[in-house]
Amino acid sequence: MPSRAPFVSLFVLALASALFASTTPQLTIVSPVAVNSGGTAGTSYIGPNPVHFVGWAVSPDCPSGINAMRVYSSAGVLAYAAQSSFIDEQLNLPPGSYNSIVEVTDNCGGTSSVSLQEQAQASSGQVIITQPISNLPYQPGGLGLTVNATSTTTCAEGVNYMAMFIHGKQVAQRKGNVFEFGPKLAPGTYGAAISETDNCGGSTTAPLTIVVQRSGLPWNMGIFGFAYMPNASNGTIDQFYVPTTNCAMTPLFGNPAPAGSRPWAMARQYPFLFVLNQQSEDISVYYMDLNVSGELIQIPGSPFPVNEEPGYIPTGIAVPGLESIVGTFGVYVTNASSNGQPGTLSQLTIDVFKGEIEPMAPPYALRGNVQPTALYVGAEDGDGLSHYLLTSNGSSISVLDGLDYAPRYEDVGSPFPVPGLYGPSAGVQDMSVTTAGIPSYIYTANSEGSISAFSLDEAAQLTPLPGSPYSNPDNVAGTKDPASVSGFVNFSTGSYIYLLNAGAEDVGIFSVDNFTGIPTYLTSRQKGLIHATSRDRIRVGGSQDQLCLVTSDGYSMFVNETSGLTFLEPGSPYLPLVEGIHPWIDIGMF
Repeated sequence: MPSRAPFVSLFVLALASALFASTTPQLTIVSPVAVNSGGTAGTSYIGPNPVHFVGWAVSPDCPSGINAMRVYSSAGVLAYAAQSSFIDEQLNLPPGSYNSIVEVTDNCGGTSSVSLQEQAQASSGQVIITQPISNLPYQPGGLGLTVNATSTTTCAEGVNYMAMFIHGKQVAQRKGNVFEFGPKLAPGTYGAAISETDNCGGSTTAPLTIVVQRSGLPWNMGIFGFAYMPNASNGTIDQFYVPTTNCAMTPLFGNPAPAGSRPWAMARQYPFLFVLNQQSEDISVYYMDLNVSGELIQIPGSPFPVNEEPGYIPTGIAVPGLESIVGTFGVYVTNASSNGQPGTLSQLTIDVFKGEIEPMAPPYALRGNVQPTALYVGAEDGDGLSHYLLTSNGSSISVLDGLDYAPRYEDVGSPFPVPGLYGPSAGVQDMSVTTAGIPSYIYTANSEGSISAFSLDEAAQLTPLPGSPYSNPDNVAGTKDPASVSGFVNFSTGSYIYLLNAGAEDVGIFSVDNFTGIPTYLTSRQKGLIHATSRDRIRVGGSQDQLCLVTSDGYSMFVNETSGLTFLEPGSPYLPLVEGIHPWIDIGMF
């Protein structure tokens, strides 16, 4: 009698898969036409190449969120794919009619899709509209919406001019192949188009649907803040934008963004974000979509393997300097050993255009058998051609010198000890670096409840400031406190640093002497109002007109320019008060 085991196994497997796939991602497409999950576009797109696909997905019932998004042509050919919850892609489709499918899968086995119809017209040119995006609502503004477009043509004499039409009437014209305009539009929906006319008599017109709503995106997305927080407990990145008028935070489209397993640390080089995934031992690299509000889109090839040596775990990441003209970044990763070997620095290059990662040099062994817990970008070195890198391991700091795109070396004197108030180790939790001037100053938040301060000179030497380490009056006995130290804030009225105190659940403010760098305790703010653990971080971002302090678990505070005091945003915290691990935060201003 034949065995029934294979049948039973297949049945159990099918049942388990069906139960696992109980989630249903929600998919929203706004371009080239507007349609939601399960729907078929009621209005077909008719226009030239490229076809602009913009959309996002969320999966409320799947804690680990979205896995990937894909665009298929009508022939079933995969035209685009990314491990992202947001897409903004210009796809070239040969002239013809298409029934495309945009598909999303989450990390719980759920799948959703939408069907689109496109008719790609043959033309002598191309019009690429980067902003605004069709069917995406924007706020009305006094200076008008920002309209940006470029064009190309097969005409050897090039593009003559570009023009914009609203409801069939021309409203603007620009010479050449670059179009910028700021129409002032009241709330409503507008049928618009951007055209190019070449010097051979040819013309191409791309349709555009402009939606203006008072609840839409800010009218000029070229000025806004953003905040990204990795959640190591579920492998996602929480992402928010911050308006120019206050420090309130709004989730971005497709929030949260997918990352690898246990995202632990981040580094940013505009417009790219680098996320170190500790458990999967790789680096997720995202493009921050500046045409919307900073949504994260993983680049081709991401995530990139770090290729850890056996017995090591990655702990920190830094990307110093600026992007090279060929799109290659120098990326550095600290590694801690579990087998008694010295900690190391991995030295890599990532090409964001080719989607490739390569070793720059073999891992560099740190002196003193230190096990680095984090990596920070310091101030520029004496020649102004590169930045120091600083590692922390709880009881010491190492200074790594060298060019931003070259192998590093440990300077004489490293590792520099960080003694505590009560013993040889202060227990460094976090570090803040001032990047202006020589010497620059280093401040550390210590688990013993103190703050240490050092000067960093052009000889790469760390020198403790007089009186360091300094006691923290907000320290609560028996707790690991503070958790984190923010960036250095310099106003005309004074300079300040801010501590996130896990035990006191508040923000401690220290004034800083601009000449000596010595911090002096000033006051406590938001006492008992900010839930924090020793893993949470606080960072400052913005401009002189608006500075915001944001914690990695979602609290946001406005910083008064005159007094240096902080004021909690009423909507805080902007993340749910649930158990999670938020070990890092990046906040800045576009």
